[in-house]
Amino acid sequence: MERIVVLYGGVSEEREISQKTGLAIADALTSKGYEVHLLDTADAHWVTSLIDIAPDAVFVALHGRFGEDGKVQGVLESLQIPYTGSGVRGSVISMDKLLSKYFFQSVGFHVPAYVTYTSRFSSKDIEVAGLQYPIVVKPRYGGSTIGLHIVENPDDLVRAIEDVLSMGDIPVVEEFIKGRELTLGAYKNSRGEVILLPLIEIVYGAEIFDYETKYTAGAAKHLIPAPVPDSIYRELNEKIPVLFETMSLEGVVRFDFMLSEDDILYVLEVNTIPGMTSVSLVPDAARHMGLSFEDLVEEVLKTARYGKA
Repeated sequence: MERIVVLYGGVSEEREISQKTGLAIADALTSKGYEVHLLDTADAHWVTSLIDIAPDAVFVALHGRFGEDGKVQGVLESLQIPYTGSGVRGSVISMDKLLSKYFFQSVGFHVPAYVTYTSRFSSKDIEVAGLQYPIVVKPRYGGSTIGLHIVENPDDLVRAIEDVLSMGDIPVVEEFIKGRELTLGAYKNSRGEVILLPLIEIVYGAEIFDYETKYTAGAAKHLIPAPVPDSIYRELNEKIPVLFETMSLEGVVRFDFMLSEDDILYVLEVNTIPGMTSVSLVPDAARHMGLSFEDLVEEVLKTARYGKA
């Protein structure tokens, strides 16, 4: 592979971070000697431009909707262009915070208790489900904690749900897990082996690890490797490779967890195209194990292939 297109930007709420991720990836690949073209999928003519460039492969650096949800992957499949990351199926499953829960539970992970939102939803559904305040409301298909709320009472619950609906998304209402925030990067290399990066504990002063905290240098501290019981590492080593297979995951991904105060590990979600900026979690973990950002990006590029759907 010599000519590479990096798809970045896009039209989701995470456009700004995708721009930073795309530029960082393009710089890394350029330093490795590749001919790199940046294409912003917010451009109405990006598909035509892609066909004109005729790349050997596409590095997908899009976050959120029309990036991680399988739609762009479907376009690339139809054009028969090799691309990085998970295919249509893996992207669809992972983007859906309700659907992905079934896969997490199928391998034995704990997930927060939740209520499925419908148009007839009311605060009484919280009581029926046995949930107690505070609870979490977040978009079913969103990312970067945009639209995430921790609510303390029924009035706040109504406002949080209205906020998510105003985003054009569907609310997920789930149990609030008090504890320590952990994240794990992992990738499938060109030989099909699942490599786990060092586990990270995220320490921050804000109430939640929100958008501003995630992407502001110095706002959060990364403890690498996370100081957790050995049993947690054994659980991850056993279950993460299975999730790669059952969820059809490819390339580099990031799993987000909460470790409760009684040391129960809850998986929250998986990101099929995690942030790759100067303050992002996956590059930080890779550096800790001696893998430079440029080498990590090239390692992911080598896994690009067509026919993942």
